[in-house]
Amino acid sequence: TTVDGEEIVGGLAGYSHGSITTCYSSGVVTANEDVGGLVGQNWGGSIISSYSTGVVSGDQYVGGLAGRNYGA
Repeated sequence: TTVDGEEIVGGLAGYSHGSITTCYSSGVVTANEDVGGLVGQNWGGSIISSYSTGVVSGDQYVGGLAGRNYGA
């Protein structure tokens, strides 16, 4: 699976402010900004017992799990 976009792009969710629990993503994720293997931007939520194994690429705020994380 491949996910492409401009901003706030993730393999599971682009944006989250809730809980992501026991989830995974294995796809290729590509965007310009706020790009993560699991979630592009986590705003005040929690990521618990989750992982990502896919290739993630972008220009700014790029992470294997979360591109930008303002939560736990």
